[in-house]
Amino acid sequence: MLIAAKTRRLKDGASITIRVGREDDAAAVLALTGACVRQNDGLVWEPDEYQKTKEEVRAWISAMLRNDTELFLLAEHDGKIVGNIDFHIGPRARLRHTGSFGMSVAPEHRGRGVGRALLGSVIEWAHATPQIERIELSVISNNSAAIALYKKFGFEEEGRRPRHFKYRDGSYAADVIMGLRLT
Repeated sequence: MLIAAKTRRLKDGASITIRVGREDDAAAVLALTGACVRQNDGLVWEPDEYQKTKEEVRAWISAMLRNDTELFLLAEHDGKIVGNIDFHIGPRARLRHTGSFGMSVAPEHRGRGVGRALLGSVIEWAHATPQIERIELSVISNNSAAIALYKKFGFEEEGRRPRHFKYRDGSYAADVIMGLRLT
């Protein structure tokens, strides 16, 4: 799905551009995801598990661009991709009123408002898309910054799956299910 690029001001006064991702962004998206996975604090993968190739990421982006129920946005600062968000609407008739998303922000750009700009853009788009009545997400319970961001946008915790994630050191984290009603 296509939307117009927008400039957003960050907390520190810097500007970023929120725009639809393109196939030729694959290498930058792969690098961003790799940096987030190596940080190992908010994603499902262990650092050595993420083995995507540039071609696989390019195909993933291409598939989203061809699907009118998906949206893929990037945050760009000084020509560099510093965040992304991918939004998907349910594939079946009983789920087509609901969408979910995944988001990543480069570790060195966290806390500046990049995630807020990305999520705000998706919610703005969802409000303008009559089909979407609800947005839901799943977040690891130890990702307190993400949970706080979601709550600022009005998401409410709807449930938890205890001990859903198990780390290599033997510790666990819950899966927090959150939702936002748009209507």
